[in-house]
Amino acid sequence: MNPVIQAQLREFAKANSITTEPQEKQFEIYSIFSVLNGLLGETIDSYDVHLDGDEFGVDGIAVVVQGELVLNKQEAEEKLEAVNNPSIEFIFFQAKTSTSFDYGDISKFFDSVAGFFDGDLKGESDAVDDLIGAMEAIYERGVGKRNPKISCYYVTTGNYEEPSRIEKLKSSFVVDLEEKNIFDVSTIVVKMVGARELQQWYRAATRSVEVEIEFPRNVVMPSNQHVEEAYIGYLDAKNLLSLYTVRDADGEVVGVNRAVFFDNIRDYDPKSKINIAIKEGVRGEGGAEFV
Repeated sequence: MNPVIQAQLREFAKANSITTEPQEKQFEIYSIFSVLNGLLGETIDSYDVHLDGDEFGVDGIAVVVQGELVLNKQEAEEKLEAVNNPSIEFIFFQAKTSTSFDYGDISKFFDSVAGFFDGDLKGESDAVDDLIGAMEAIYERGVGKRNPKISCYYVTTGNYEEPSRIEKLKSSFVVDLEEKNIFDVSTIVVKMVGARELQQWYRAATRSVEVEIEFPRNVVMPSNQHVEEAYIGYLDAKNLLSLYTVRDADGEVVGVNRAVFFDNIRDYDPKSKINIAIKEGVRGEGGAEFV
């Protein structure tokens, strides 16, 4: 295994009291944590996403409604009742400690994702059946205004060199997902993840989220028993970007900290009329209407 990954895995296992677990299980949870918290900026517990059984082709499934994990039909229904036009995403994980990207294992992973929605994965475990129940509740009640997102991450400790056979398999799987007509096709993600990405995302996930910005044009809001301190005002776009971008050690942007949006989710949707109008406001007449 890559020595940097080994060091991070030891640190993660010690910090989360899983040093007695098999290395394969440690790596699965570490991988889920790195993707969810480092790349996607979610504050979801990777243990709740990890499947602890011997499920076919998949190590973790996250059903996310309005930024929160739901684990069964009841939780999904409760969340959907409380939110109008919710943001919904399905995220799937398969992690291998080997350095190779195995065609057969990747194919199994893709089959398990398809089986989750087609019903073929039912009976794999109680946890999977509960998640399928949540998915069914979502399609019964929560997709009237927009289709859910879907992301699939196959993780190893090697480097992905884009071999043609696997790229063809991946492209075919993306087409299959698109043709189901149950997802937002503009947001479908199927990604092969290697050591380099894992290292970056783990560091991003374990770094402090404190950010310093310049905010000179503000007015202090009246006191509120639920809020320690609040301001209203405006700041320039450069400072705004600093609030929600995640950067690696070299200062390069590697993702978005979606936790910023949890209390009032307004993550970017390119088809939203509001976001289209905002974009036009930025581009038109020197941005005079943007504020």
